[in-house]
Amino acid sequence: MYLISQLAGSVVGAALLLATTSGASDPSFVLDRTGGLGSNGFQNPAVTVGNALIVEIMGTLLLVYVVLETAVNSNAVTTDGQTMVRGNKQNLAPIPIGLAVFLAHVICIPITGCSINPTRSFGPALVSGTWANHWIWWLGPLLGATIASLLWGLVKLLDVKAPLSEKNVGPVVA
Repeated sequence: MYLISQLAGSVVGAALLLATTSGASDPSFVLDRTGGLGSNGFQNPAVTVGNALIVEIMGTLLLVYVVLETAVNSNAVTTDGQTMVRGNKQNLAPIPIGLAVFLAHVICIPITGCSINPTRSFGPALVSGTWANHWIWWLGPLLGATIASLLWGLVKLLDVKAPLSEKNVGPVVA
């Protein structure tokens, strides 16, 4: 249901964008000059399919890893240190997550238009009929998220807690 809702929201968003950027009697005054309604594509002729795939993998990997470290990791400064249960977080996680999204967009937009979310790419592609290399906007984010999850899991597995001893524990107050 979540995937269907995301896809439907993307289509509705692209349709609303089409409704607000078209309709001028003079086509030179159309707001969406690309005709793609924000569809992803190679923004530079020198970009290859391989370049685009790597950029999408890395942008999504960055975002997912930051989400896992800030909103899921129970030892992060953005959590209260108890559990990874949803609703148990402080309000700091959106700051690094937002910065990760910003950084991914700054780097990826000039190269691919920045998907980092397959559903974000689906709606504009469907409404505008722009399907060139659309598989990249699915495979790149899915691979990036998978790699980030595996990497984060490995880091959590290798994270060894220092044993408590008198050397690293403060004085005991009776």
